[in-house]
Amino acid sequence: MKHILSITLIIYLISSSLYAQDDVKKIKQKYDPVFEWKIYPRYEFISDVSEKNIVVAGKGKLQAYMDLDEEMLTPYEWKFLSPAYNCGVGAASNKEDGWQYLIDIQNNGKKIIDTKFLFIGDFIDGYARAEIRGFKWGIIDSKGKNILDFKYQYIRMPNDLQAIIEGKSD
Repeated sequence: MKHILSITLIIYLISSSLYAQDDVKKIKQKYDPVFEWKIYPRYEFISDVSEKNIVVAGKGKLQAYMDLDEEMLTPYEWKFLSPAYNCGVGAASNKEDGWQYLIDIQNNGKKIIDTKFLFIGDFIDGYARAEIRGFKWGIIDSKGKNILDFKYQYIRMPNDLQAIIEGKSD
């Protein structure tokens, strides 16, 4: 039974990845068929295009969010930025302490809340799993509000908000 579940999960991950790559290609072609050669040479790193037509651009050791017209949405002050998804927020690690913060992409990368996270997952329909100090997991919304308290050993959110909670709560 365990092997069947593992094989099913691997097939799902591969097919999801292929669909995501196709979606990115369609967005790029719809927006501008020559997007890649126009924009890539000016940056050391460009992420895939999100649903809101936002990319992570890298110069040197820092990253920023920008739109497909190359308008900078946040300053180059972050060591790591997560891909921007449909809710307009992202996870960002700064160069000083390495903690992840929840930032508002539409508001020049301003921190939404001051909470320091060890990890913030991808947002699915406005919700993400997150980990705080003490290796406790919970779920937050795009405003940083706790939806599921930080008291679990691990949470996975494979798709469509079907959270899988592992371990006992305190």
